[in-house]
Amino acid sequence: MIIGDRSVHEKYDNASKHGDTSVIVAKRFEVDVSGDNVDMNALQQARAAVDLGHLDSMKNTNAR
Repeated sequence: MIIGDRSVHEKYDNASKHGDTSVIVAKRFEVDVSGDNVDMNALQQARAAVDLGHLDSMKNTNAR
């Protein structure tokens, strides 16, 4: 799915309460969040707490 202009992937298993969510930032960085014994909302909130704008601003920075 696309949220804003970013590609987001979410996977959740209700039986085990295990989930994963990831987002691609600036076609360069990937932020992954996973958890056990949590609901998907908690994983989404954790992903939202990451400053993706800061990562986006680093897209033209040389890797060291």
